[in-house]
Amino acid sequence: MNDTKKRAMAEALQYDENLSVKVQLLNIRSYPIHNHRDFQILYVLEGELSLRLFYATYRLHPGSIHIIHSEDVHSMESITEENLVLALSFDSDYFQSIFPHFITTVFITNIEEGAFKKRDALRDRIFAIVAEEYDRSAGYVSRINNEAVALINTLMNHFRGFVIDPSEKAFIHKTSHDYMQVERISRIIQYVYENYPYKISLTEIAEREQMSPYYLSHIFHKLVGMNFRSFLSMVRVEMSEAAILSTNKSISQIAQDVGFSDAKYYVSHFYEHMGCHPKEYRSRYSGKIYGLAQPEIEEYPLSRLKPMIGKYTQYPVFKAEVDRVERIEIDCSEKLECPEKAPGKPQANLLGKLPSMGSMLSVLEDLSIDLAEHGSTEEDASRLYQNVLPQQAAIETLKKLVEQPETFHFQAVCLFDGSEFNQGLLTARGLRKPMYHLAKLLAALPSDIVDTGPNYITLRGTTPGGKRERDLLVFNPSPAEPVTIDLVARGITTNYKMTKYHLRADKSCLNYWAQLNFSSCLEAEDIRNINYMSGPYVEYAVVPRWEQYYTSVELAPHDIMLLKFSGK
Repeated sequence: MNDTKKRAMAEALQYDENLSVKVQLLNIRSYPIHNHRDFQILYVLEGELSLRLFYATYRLHPGSIHIIHSEDVHSMESITEENLVLALSFDSDYFQSIFPHFITTVFITNIEEGAFKKRDALRDRIFAIVAEEYDRSAGYVSRINNEAVALINTLMNHFRGFVIDPSEKAFIHKTSHDYMQVERISRIIQYVYENYPYKISLTEIAEREQMSPYYLSHIFHKLVGMNFRSFLSMVRVEMSEAAILSTNKSISQIAQDVGFSDAKYYVSHFYEHMGCHPKEYRSRYSGKIYGLAQPEIEEYPLSRLKPMIGKYTQYPVFKAEVDRVERIEIDCSEKLECPEKAPGKPQANLLGKLPSMGSMLSVLEDLSIDLAEHGSTEEDASRLYQNVLPQQAAIETLKKLVEQPETFHFQAVCLFDGSEFNQGLLTARGLRKPMYHLAKLLAALPSDIVDTGPNYITLRGTTPGGKRERDLLVFNPSPAEPVTIDLVARGITTNYKMTKYHLRADKSCLNYWAQLNFSSCLEAEDIRNINYMSGPYVEYAVVPRWEQYYTSVELAPHDIMLLKFSGK
């Protein structure tokens, strides 16, 4: 083995003290063949770049975002005379401690046109890191590390699905709507990358996944684009490339090292993917590796982006005072004490208990309205609700809740609005106002208060089925400005179901009634439809067993959201 060549090809990335991310703004003319243990994102801002990665060559143009995974052998050449590339490197050891199997997870970001929402979310995460790196104000180390974890979480949630296009020789981003199958295939691919040198049996994997080998083979081919054996052989060839270029090991030894039982099979598969014999590949490229050939790059300060930043993002990268998104943390690791097993024992880390509102829930559930017999029909509802912000009363109620949660009592005692009264839970015609829906949400909250803030309260308890529950009730008190809130859930030791109840201010019954000019002649079907449309919008998600789970919620002015986490 030629140790000098092996050391030369591997690039060691350096990070500032305590930082998990390195941010560089580069003009890359050429970068010789190399690899590194750490994970990297390339975001091309200007110009074009050719990226050679395993057997594929990608043409990166302005707007392209591409992932370099741990130990990927790759090289770059400029296509245009000049280019401008944001290169973000991530310390794999740091992120492996947060995201199990991070090093062997495959992310694909060369998404098809039309998937703008995903790409915009990823771009915003990139520029959030750039903003912190440029600003470097007090506490930036913690913030930049947190932003980096949020970015990886975005990749985990949206960029793991792919299909291999053998004709184009490229990995193409493709997302299945079957979340469970994406999770399954991701686990299998991680397993292959972690165990490729050893004997791997599809039957054994199928048993672990509790499904038949035939069905697993079908699903794998459908989602990945090639059968399992072909994929395994491709991974083994891929992982042999570094040894071919950076050592003098024999071809038969390399074949054995990466898991091929016969060197002939290895040569055959290598030729299939790389287009030549391994010896020819070594002869052609081993002199073009990092250390023997030098990179031709120029690094710029991030301030170079100032005149042009508006072309790439609306994120306030260079504002003198960057408005930070809000951040809320939930600890899912604490085990609940069972009161009957530990009578009188105080529960740690609790601020107190929320007064019971079960009777309110009972009233709302038993509420039955005979619209035909209800006589207090408002003849001029437009006057009654003039200049009323639909969720203002609900927001004021929540402000009182977070200020003094232990003594909070729901103040709305009147069910119906009247000719001179607009503070009821329902309009005179039985339309369910935001206060009605808020009352339902409040009545379903657990009692133990964990934390409060100016616009949120977190609670914990157990579901009727005995599952642990963590709740976050959050709202936007501003009537004019939207807010983005980063949520961090820590210590998740089992899969959690997350249920979001989003009570939107623009979807209140008053908005829909206004579309009918506040008609006093609403039909029963109108009332049913409005009540259905004005209720909370419900979404579900599965939160995996991660040490830290990051997500973001966006609240328009006066929006309210309840997030319920339930798990074993």
